[in-house]
Amino acid sequence: QMDARGYRIGNLDVTLIAEAPRMIVKDHPKSEPGKPFDHKLGMVENIASLLGCPPSRVNVKARTHEKVDAVGEKRAKVATLSRCSSASRELAALL
Repeated sequence: QMDARGYRIGNLDVTLIAEAPRMIVKDHPKSEPGKPFDHKLGMVENIASLLGCPPSRVNVKARTHEKVDAVGEKRAKVATLSRCSSASRELAALL
């Protein structure tokens, strides 16, 4: 619907707050020798593919609540999203 109305994703910022699972894993089977495996990279690719935008417009970051409250006690997870849409060049020319 965004394309039909002349808008596109400007940027997308996702924050995951959870104690587990860890987003960067040192001993993951898919990790390269000496480098940790970063699950966030795959998330960026998937989100960009679903939204039909370049991966450079998607940012995923993760943090913990340091064992405080329901999130820190592994009883809950939180995800926040901030999106900026912008008018396509064609729509901007008409405005």
